[in-house]
Amino acid sequence: MGEVIHLDLPIADDAVLDADMVLEGNKGKFQQLVICGYDQGGGIAICATHGSREVLWILNRAIVHLMLETE
Repeated sequence: MGEVIHLDLPIADDAVLDADMVLEGNKGKFQQLVICGYDQGGGIAICATHGSREVLWILNRAIVHLMLETE
């Protein structure tokens, strides 16, 4: 696995961005990804390029990265 790729948009803890804008702004930048969030009905939705083991691996690495990241 490679390094963590940051979004081109600066995101503060209290920021709320349009989901379509974030997706469109990052098109073509990933070789594999996990998208998770709330769908239009308020339910949790997860889309990924790989199976559940890889999804868990990516999500756990992202969690560790966020916890250790300093500003």
